[in-house]
Amino acid sequence: MSKLDELNIQVTSAIYQAEHLEDGTAESKNAWLEVSRIEEEIAKITTPIEIEGHIARRGAVSALLEAGETNQARALLTRFISEGNIDPGSIETLKIRLRE
Repeated sequence: MSKLDELNIQVTSAIYQAEHLEDGTAESKNAWLEVSRIEEEIAKITTPIEIEGHIARRGAVSALLEAGETNQARALLTRFISEGNIDPGSIETLKIRLRE
């Protein structure tokens, strides 16, 4: 099994766990932070133009927003934008979420 396959299994499990916790709790925040951490690991081994890389970058920022970490989400989005080749639609969607 490849590293990417392993990470995809981990992130799927982490998302499931995070989605089934009560919003606003410390457990929920920690679960979403774990989702973001795994998504960042996927982003490190994929490019922004690969589907896995695209999803991972969007997922990492979204998970930080779910955790209430707006500043970290903004910084991560800025880093991903600086990599180039990130989907403009995703950038706009995430920027809208950052303003909410």
